[in-house]
Amino acid sequence: MRKKLYKVLVGMKSCHGGGAVWKPNEWTKPVKGKLVMCENGYHLMTEPYNWFEWGCEVWNAEGKGFGGEKDGKLVYRSARITTKVHKPVWLEKTESFVESIKDVPFFKPDGKPLKSWKLFTGKTWDAARSAARSAARSASRSAAWSAARDASRSAAEGASRSAAWSAARSAARSAAEGASRSAPWSIAGDAAGDAALMAQVLICDGLPIPKKHVNHAKAQWEVWQKGYALLCDVNGVLYVYAKVEE
Repeated sequence: MRKKLYKVLVGMKSCHGGGAVWKPNEWTKPVKGKLVMCENGYHLMTEPYNWFEWGCEVWNAEGKGFGGEKDGKLVYRSARITTKVHKPVWLEKTESFVESIKDVPFFKPDGKPLKSWKLFTGKTWDAARSAARSAARSASRSAAWSAARDASRSAAEGASRSAAWSAARSAARSAAEGASRSAPWSIAGDAAGDAALMAQVLICDGLPIPKKHVNHAKAQWEVWQKGYALLCDVNGVLYVYAKVEE
């Protein structure tokens, strides 16, 4: 049975090198010389989401003049793209989430903290954070945060979404850092970390990742969505803080 082949493009160019501009249903100009993986030839993939980059498009593809295969990458003397692959649901959900980060009201508490939180306040964000840290006696991430990250990474690797997992993490971190730049660096960094975790979990939508990890990521992100800041999780309790207006 012939393998299905794909090409991953950004702006109709390969996102992993090469100067060819790809056009649907047009064969590329055949390369000359010996075909060498990652050096000479056109490269197609059997697992496109292992070659994913944020903002890329995945196309169905065909190749002529086969020159070898390694780790899901195949090299050809000439190739063409045919039809664009519709984005899977897990990717659409993740992209929607990353896009929504810019609308999060960072550091503008809605005045409705959840009763399950341990809330600490101060006249400045740093003072509030210090109060939460003193109460928690640790500013480190909980084991639950790390467990959710590791579970999502393992699931993504098993489903050939490793590159998408990493790209989503970077995109979410960048978006959160940009949207929360008005806060002290340490606080913005916490927001970016929780945004990254949420994106990584969404990449695993539809995969057998324990529900508790998904719920943990959602609960942490809700803190930021409501305008508060999250320090850490202590035995399942979220330590949250906020600046109080004088």
